[in-house]
Amino acid sequence: MGLKEAEERKCPPPDNTTCSLDRESLAVSIILYIVFMTAILLATFGNLVVIISIAHFKQLHTPTNVLTLSMAVADFLIGIFIMPVTLIQAMDKCWDVGVNTCMAAKFCYMTITTISFVHLIFLSVDRYYAVCYPLHYSTKITVGRACVFAAISWICSICYTTLFFYVDYNVLYSDKNICVGICYYVIDALLYIVDVLFTSLFPFSTILILYSKILINKVKGLTERQNKATITVGIVIGTVFLCISVYYISECLLVFKIMSDVDFNIPKYLYLFNFALNPLIYGLFYPWFRKGFRFIIMCKIFNIEKSLFTLYTVYTYNEMISFMQDYGKKIISFAQKSTF
Repeated sequence: MGLKEAEERKCPPPDNTTCSLDRESLAVSIILYIVFMTAILLATFGNLVVIISIAHFKQLHTPTNVLTLSMAVADFLIGIFIMPVTLIQAMDKCWDVGVNTCMAAKFCYMTITTISFVHLIFLSVDRYYAVCYPLHYSTKITVGRACVFAAISWICSICYTTLFFYVDYNVLYSDKNICVGICYYVIDALLYIVDVLFTSLFPFSTILILYSKILINKVKGLTERQNKATITVGIVIGTVFLCISVYYISECLLVFKIMSDVDFNIPKYLYLFNFALNPLIYGLFYPWFRKGFRFIIMCKIFNIEKSLFTLYTVYTYNEMISFMQDYGKKIISFAQKSTF
């Protein structure tokens, strides 16, 4: 969509140089407010629990959790900065805070969502080594390397978005056109295709290949904790993939004028809400998340000794062998008694 065409579709008529878009009805506004506030609370407080739990408890300082912590920071920022701005735009179509704020909002939106997606690639790499190469996992994927992966996710995403804005980015908000009071951006079609390739198709193709290998080469005897971590990361990735697929398909339909702007709002909101779902997924599959939440609510994290608290039991190899031998003896004894 070109700048001229976008002005015709998005901006008010020439006889009215201010924002004159219709606002939502009271009922729709109330529903939007409730849904958005729920998502904002989940994205902020839910991810804050993840951040505090992993940062506080020494037992949670693992490569997988380091990446989870870094991604939770990105999701937390989405809940703090991106969702409230989207709520304002959903409730009141007019943008009255200036073009610079509009640009900053769009920049943050694109940067933080890209950061979150790049983390999913590294989490898939982490799970790939944990499942397919369990004996080499502790030497290949360390906490230090996980920190490097997290840093790469942030730095590369910021650099990519900065370059993206520098090359070609137009905002329909200036004195030179009639679109005063609207925060809407227009990008070149070729640049849009490149963006889709780099921020969605390439990452999810890589993730799909890695998880396909995980399913094919799933090692027997994998610990329950590693198994649960793999399943949890897979569900997070699947949720994001579903939401982003709906979003990009709808955006393509919008570009080719098959879908209206109003219909596009639902996929756009769904795309944002998936960042609020991660804490719910962690709560369902990670016992440490639930225990950490209780500690935070009860203000027990202020006790330094609690940082060494055991959130889950980890068995050594010898302990597992001993347990299996004892369990085997009990089964044999039970079978012998049943025979007689």
